[in-house]
Amino acid sequence: MSINIYLYANLFSTCDENIRKAEESKSSYTTSCNKYENGIQGDIKGQFKEICAQTFSYLNDIELYNHGKNKLKEAHCVYLYYWLYDKYKGKKDSNEIKNLYNKLINVNNTEQDRRCENHNNISISDDEISKLKDIYKIYKNIDKLNGQDTCSQENSKYAQECANIYKQNVESCRQHNKTYFCKELIKIKEQYEKVILNLNCNNDTPKTLPSFQRNNTTVLTLVPVALTILISFFLYVLYKFTPYGSCFRCSRIRKKNKCNNIDHYINTLQLYEISNDNFHNKECNILYSSS
Repeated sequence: MSINIYLYANLFSTCDENIRKAEESKSSYTTSCNKYENGIQGDIKGQFKEICAQTFSYLNDIELYNHGKNKLKEAHCVYLYYWLYDKYKGKKDSNEIKNLYNKLINVNNTEQDRRCENHNNISISDDEISKLKDIYKIYKNIDKLNGQDTCSQENSKYAQECANIYKQNVESCRQHNKTYFCKELIKIKEQYEKVILNLNCNNDTPKTLPSFQRNNTTVLTLVPVALTILISFFLYVLYKFTPYGSCFRCSRIRKKNKCNNIDHYINTLQLYEISNDNFHNKECNILYSSS
């Protein structure tokens, strides 16, 4: 199943708060979990027993937290996978984490109201988890900076951490910037620069983050050239092979003939005037001689 996991990272802080609350109320679900322990096979049995009750509590309360916002509900499902991965990293591989996640979702949906049905086959690679962790860290720091209007030493530290994590990942997006991860970095850049503007930092705190989006100058050059060629070709076809071309040619011929007629008329008129002048000159000469 392919989903944009990075889309939910800005909501992970809320999800983390709620899974901590679930730890406090998990005792209510212990009996329910005990019924399923014997059916869990393989190396995840110990982990299932450890976190089943907390997971039941967390999933059961999703409806209380989302306030009708489907994105927050989905974020809770993605965060559960992230939380399991982070909790058991170094102890379980990615396949075991995926298996544990699926078992928890399936057992929960058998025991109580169904949750995360669209995410029970989710698969997140080690690289994706690493990037998701970085995105989550940046958003946590941006959350701390939101609403601040002074560039204190602590705020400057949060901003610097955001910039450092961003710069560590930006190079991977220079060649392949259409991925979900890179699209999320673009949003982070916009949010960071908006937040940092309110802090009015005058120290070395980065005011902007480097962009990995580059204008393709080759494309910008070729587009007008291609359009010019296309328009020229279209006009040529229109002129040579369509009735519009015939009309245009006839119009040109009519204009040319009209101009020729005008030229002929002017030339005739000029010849007449010259001839008339010569006649008068002769008449004058005759009168002069007789005197």
